Amino acid sequence: MGAAQQLVHADPALEATTDEDRNVPSADRIFLLHQISARLGHRDVSRGFWALCQFADLERLEVFAQSQPFQIEGWMDSCDNAINQCKLRICKSCEG
Repeated sequence: MGAAQQLVHADPALEATTDEDRNVPSADRIFLLHQISARLGHRDVSRGFWALCQFADLERLEVFAQSQPFQIEGWMDSCDNAINQCKLRICKSCEG
């Protein structure tokens, strides 16, 4: 066994990875995303919000799934504003 393999096996946190750690959404995440979509009437949402939901903590997604549509829409607007601010900062830094 090589040194790198020994290091990986020596760290229990690395052995405790899940499919979620490998970008494969868990059944719980998929269920919660379907609930959020249903709360919003299966309408289109911003790509940024949906992307953040893919990486959000499951406990936060549970809150979203139990919230009223207007609350989810407010969080969606906040996510979109934060993403737009990042884009603006990146574009300004490229202008030199």
